[in-house]
Amino acid sequence: MGSIAADPLTPRLGKIVEETRRMLKEVGNNPVKVTVSSSLKMVGIQSSEAIVGGKVGQSEVSFAFKSDEREFRHKPQEVLGPYPLEYFLSSLGFCELTQYGRYAAYLGLKLDDVRMQVKGVFDKRGLYGLDDIDSAFMEISITANIIGDLTPDQARELVKWVRRCCVVYNTLKKAVKIIENISLNNNHLETYVSEPSQHITVSKP
Repeated sequence: MGSIAADPLTPRLGKIVEETRRMLKEVGNNPVKVTVSSSLKMVGIQSSEAIVGGKVGQSEVSFAFKSDEREFRHKPQEVLGPYPLEYFLSSLGFCELTQYGRYAAYLGLKLDDVRMQVKGVFDKRGLYGLDDIDSAFMEISITANIIGDLTPDQARELVKWVRRCCVVYNTLKKAVKIIENISLNNNHLETYVSEPSQHITVSKP
């Protein structure tokens, strides 16, 4: 639980968020568009590599990571990385955890940690193109335990900010049912269900 306190960003993040919000408000109704990109290539018949990165100060950073379909491999050493869908679900968790830290700092809350598990359920028949079965996730569940010196009302307010500001969550909720079970210090706080606001029509190849 000391990882947040030890992060050199922690004491200044609240002011950064406050100042960024102030500057964005001055823009008015004009969109402030941000482009995020990833460069990918195949490194095997079922494995791929992605490279991402960008500027940090005056320098450039880059990260490379691989995905693989381990169900087709025979030995652990043959597996180059997680399933693509594990990255997909992790991106939802990463994005939400970022918002938890960001808005805890902005609200001045004493957050020690957030432990989270993200699960998705889909019909494997759709993955293999059978009939008119949709290959999309049928539902995604998020189980989060907020750890820190927060009251239930403070935790609920923090969750509202996370739900409002998480880019991945707000993208996915348009297409798939998302069930959230939130706890505070291992005590259940709330269950929230978001139903999709649009439906995707499956077309045969």
